[in-house]
Amino acid sequence: MRLDLPLRMYGFAPPYGGQANSHPWISAWHAYKYIDPKESGAVLPIVHVNGFKISERTIYGCMDDKELVALFTGYGYQVRIAGHDLDRIDEDLAASLQWALGVIRSIQKAARQDNPIFKPRWPVIILRTPKVRKFLVC
Repeated sequence: MRLDLPLRMYGFAPPYGGQANSHPWISAWHAYKYIDPKESGAVLPIVHVNGFKISERTIYGCMDDKELVALFTGYGYQVRIAGHDLDRIDEDLAASLQWALGVIRSIQKAARQDNPIFKPRWPVIILRTPKVRKFLVC
């Protein structure tokens, strides 16, 4: 992945919450520190926390919203949690993406106008959904 392309945007989501707290991902949460908002593109992490992996709960799935916000704030991110209401999940995720793009643009704009933000807090979206099974009835 090249981060030296100023107009490039990368979004990524660990496969599920169980992967996001593994050793390689713990280190990867600090990769944003290498991003130069004046010269680089941006990465938008999206963490899907659904409470359960295949056989058991995940670490992030056991954490409440306050704990998740504290954790990712400690990593240096601005946190937005989306997805509590499954009936409005599309609208919630769309609003979260717009929020994140606005944060990214403001960080980049400040840096590109030679007024950089000291230690900018890049956005992260935590998509929290319950583990549900829906069956189609024909």
